[in-house]
Amino acid sequence: MRGKKGNLLLTELVDINRWQLIQDYFSEVIGTGLRTLDLEGKSITKPSRTPRFCSEVVAGSPLGLKRCRNCRPMPIYGLETGSSSFSFPCPAGPQNFVVPIIYNGLKVAAHIIVGPVIFGKREELDKSEETARNLGISKEDLEDALREIKTFTFRGIQLAVGLLGEVSSYICRLSYEKFEMGESALESSFMTSAVDESLTKVDLPRDGETIDGLLQVLLDVALNTMGAEMGSIMLLDQETGELFVKTAKGLDKEIIKNVRMKVGEGIAGLVARDKRALLLDEEVKDPEVRSLLKRPEIQSALVAPLKIDDELIGILTVGTVHPSDRFTQDNLNLIAHLANKTGEVACHKL
Repeated sequence: MRGKKGNLLLTELVDINRWQLIQDYFSEVIGTGLRTLDLEGKSITKPSRTPRFCSEVVAGSPLGLKRCRNCRPMPIYGLETGSSSFSFPCPAGPQNFVVPIIYNGLKVAAHIIVGPVIFGKREELDKSEETARNLGISKEDLEDALREIKTFTFRGIQLAVGLLGEVSSYICRLSYEKFEMGESALESSFMTSAVDESLTKVDLPRDGETIDGLLQVLLDVALNTMGAEMGSIMLLDQETGELFVKTAKGLDKEIIKNVRMKVGEGIAGLVARDKRALLLDEEVKDPEVRSLLKRPEIQSALVAPLKIDDELIGILTVGTVHPSDRFTQDNLNLIAHLANKTGEVACHKL
């Protein structure tokens, strides 16, 4: 069934099982829950990354469930044209965003709900006692659950929502073009290539804060996808020829602040010199690589070059201290692909 204005629905344009995979992927990229709704506000995918705040704490209370069971913004019902994202609050304080999936001009095929998320500092939500009472849950349970919800600056959520909207709509537009030509747009290879191609076409503001945010998002997805506890993105200072840490997680602040290395020095410098990804663990046989392994507490690591048109711009590294979480060659292939995409997107924005 199509929309009242004859809009094609997302289910007519893409294979929803494959769309689910894309939604899950971007849920990891953004670090928050995602759902795709049809033009009547009904779910057409399974929720990705549903926070415990929604699935257990609020839903576990009759009062909370009554207030939150229809976590859908009323304005999307019947909204079949438009290009702007907008937000709506949840009863407990966090915000949700509505992102239209657009094809053929301003026609909408579906909407993605992003959230819940928190803007700014968590303390700004500290009307916890009154909110908890209204939801029929304890103040402690509410606060614990809210701590698990990702926080964004206003610029950060703009980046995340902009990335999601541009990529989703780009895939949908490509599917519509193939649909119009009587071709199938549902093959897995097409969907994968569409995601890759669309990442280089995202048109976001060209300023330093946005670039930092984009690199942080891409580091987050590397860490989440690999199940790693630590990671960094180093960039190459073109003037000094040194690598420096641009963004990192799970590393000592002094390391982040002070580490600078020449191409060819250390593991990162070796990867920068050779422009090839490395899988590091106890089974490394290359004597040059083994001689550079100085941190025995790291059980396994993946190090990949960031480059554009074969020109090095930086290094992506993720690592784990847990023996049971050692990485594989498949992990290395995936992180190398992600590093290539990181380089393309970052350079496209610089």
